[in-house]
Amino acid sequence: MSLPDGDSPLSWLFAAILVTGLLAADQDTTVLSATVATAPVVGAGIGSYLGTHYDLPDGSNSLLAGGSLLVVGCYGWIAGVDPLAGKLLVIAGSWFVLDGATTVRYESQTSPPAVFADLDDEDPRAAMDQINSIGAIYRGLRAVTQPKTIDQLANAHDMNPERMKAAVDYLESTGKLERIGNGYVAVEPRWGQFTPFVSFASWLPRRLAKPITRAVA
Repeated sequence: MSLPDGDSPLSWLFAAILVTGLLAADQDTTVLSATVATAPVVGAGIGSYLGTHYDLPDGSNSLLAGGSLLVVGCYGWIAGVDPLAGKLLVIAGSWFVLDGATTVRYESQTSPPAVFADLDDEDPRAAMDQINSIGAIYRGLRAVTQPKTIDQLANAHDMNPERMKAAVDYLESTGKLERIGNGYVAVEPRWGQFTPFVSFASWLPRRLAKPITRAVA
């Protein structure tokens, strides 16, 4: 017996059946718990299949995930299987639905930064390679004290000047680089080693409020 191919919907159905079977073996598992654990597997399979074969707008996955959580949450709440968990899932599902809907509505009208504009949306490795390249540029500038020009950076990182200019513009727009004359220098993190935690703490409230602010704008 061979397992279904990873791109096939049967692979996700197989995974869902496997998860359901493992949960069924545990006599203490509630219906809601089993459904919650299985639904994301099925939803991920549907989202992966549709995203691979159809040109869906950004936000579609959030809509699909939120809808799944809403259905499961309403069942747990209304049927009385687990009212508290059901209410929490309804809240979470509503957020994902609103986030997905506003993303489809607004972000489809915005253009990505130039450094990411020509990437293949169907190849996540291309985006990861670009992110790694941008990180290497920033780390390289942090390791030196003198400003570096676009041409110098392009030669150092084996990148054409146009693409390097787009990467540098992106880093400058995010506050990572500062321009001095014709060159650029790295901006040291304000909070040192705690910068990732501070950045996350300031980002999270804005991200949670983003669907609401977009909806009322």
